[in-house]
Amino acid sequence: MIVITNEILGGLEFGDDGAAFSKLDVAGLPIELDVTFEEGTPNGASVAKAVELVRDAGAVDQAARKAMAADLATGDDDSALKLFRNHHVEELATEDLLRCFAVATVADIATDEVFLRGLKLKRVGLYPEDPEAMLICDYTLQPTVTDYLISVTFDAAGAAVAVDMES
Repeated sequence: MIVITNEILGGLEFGDDGAAFSKLDVAGLPIELDVTFEEGTPNGASVAKAVELVRDAGAVDQAARKAMAADLATGDDDSALKLFRNHHVEELATEDLLRCFAVATVADIATDEVFLRGLKLKRVGLYPEDPEAMLICDYTLQPTVTDYLISVTFDAAGAAVAVDMES
């Protein structure tokens, strides 16, 4: 086991699988966070560089939501967010949809603002070895209603580079 202390996350204990787990405060809520080394040995300098991306966790959440809004605004019916929304409107029970999005009618979910507000940040993943996908933020509805995620990927510079639907 390797232990790396970081000023933002505190002590990170990396197991044999190269992963360490912690929590990140985002808008007063504890969010799951993992730091994963898939190839190399965990080291403090790489961890520190990756963790800098989440120093202002609220700003990261806002940047991810801006990237999701841009995905919705493309006009592409195959965008990750449109596929996610359409799938859940078709598959979930009406009461689940109304509860997840805190709306009065299912038609209200068609509003991009309402839909984005209903997505909850579930997990933040840091991958210090991958400059093209160093930070991934996973969003979902309430965990009891779906296993699908919207993943927003950021590069080492903190720029959103992808929005994908995952299952």
